[in-house]
Amino acid sequence: MQMLISLSQETRKIFVTSEISVVTPLEYIEGKNQMKIGIFVGSFDPFTIGHDSIVRRTLLLFDKVVIGVGVNERKKYMLSTEERTERIARLYADEPKIEVKAYSDLTIDFCTKRGSRIYH
Repeated sequence: MQMLISLSQETRKIFVTSEISVVTPLEYIEGKNQMKIGIFVGSFDPFTIGHDSIVRRTLLLFDKVVIGVGVNERKKYMLSTEERTERIARLYADEPKIEVKAYSDLTIDFCTKRGSRIYH
C-alpha cells in the first residue's frame, strides 16, 4: 500500500491518503471552534502495526479520530467485520479520542455522515 502524507503550511490542512484509506480534517470554521475529526478508513484485514502508527500520530493532529472498518460484500476477508471492529476497538479502549465504526456504504458517505469535509 502506498501512503502519502502532506501538510500545507498556508492553509494548515493535513492530508493522508493511500489506495484504500483517507484521513480528512474537519477544519475550524470561521471561529466556531468545531472539532477537528480525522477519519481513517480501510478493510483492516488485518489491522497492522503500520495502521496503528498512523492512528497514534493522528491523535496529535485531531480532536477525535474515527476508524472506519469497510465492508465489501465482493471481498473475502480473513476475519469477520465484527472481529475486525472489535479487535481495533479493544486496542484503543483506553483512548477516548478514538471511535471505531464498521460501514458498508461509500467512503465519502461515511465521512460526510461524521461531519467531515473532504479535501483533494
